[in-house]
Amino acid sequence: MKQNRESIIRENLHFRDNWHFLLDIDDPRTHYALRVVQMIATIIIFLLTYLQHVVVINFQSAGANDALTMFQGIANQSNNYYFNQGSNLFSFLNRLMGGNLWSTYRYAINSSQFMQDPVGLKIMIWSFLLILISAFCILTHFFKEPYVYRYSLAGAIAASIFLILTPLLIHHWANQFAINKHLSLWQANQIFSVDCLAYFAIFCSLIVLSISIVRFYKHF
Repeated sequence: MKQNRESIIRENLHFRDNWHFLLDIDDPRTHYALRVVQMIATIIIFLLTYLQHVVVINFQSAGANDALTMFQGIANQSNNYYFNQGSNLFSFLNRLMGGNLWSTYRYAINSSQFMQDPVGLKIMIWSFLLILISAFCILTHFFKEPYVYRYSLAGAIAASIFLILTPLLIHHWANQFAINKHLSLWQANQIFSVDCLAYFAIFCSLIVLSISIVRFYKHF
């Protein structure tokens, strides 16, 4: 019984010590933990923006023609045996890769068609700025002192503002797109929308901003 009591006391002391260093803002281990959390959060924000999990665009619903579909249509109309076989091969590879064959190239082609509309141009520029700002937040971790504190805070503020404004602006642009194209708001929301992961990105940006403020004043 005495040994059990002593082991419980040791475990409680160990648990208390661990929380003590996390709550002690001047502890070097706390500084390291906060920097790690900040780095992970910025990487998550970058991945969500880069992989189009913040602003989701259905290019086909917007009237953009998929580059692979265009190639297959041309090949089928040519009545050439080799072109038809190539078209069938690309279709098979596309199904095998879950519809991601030439994904980057096809995304670029669809984007260029989508940007012919003024609203589409605004959305693509905004999406690009989200990626750019989140990438800048990651780069600030490799700056030297004292620049790391200033630019990290500036990047965190910009990322938070842009991500918080994203749902509001996308909804506003959806209304504009529906008016320009004579569509219903439901149809416009099917073309481009804000993913639920966008709110997780906003949460991460607020974490990055909080840590950046602490680092700016504490210089760690």
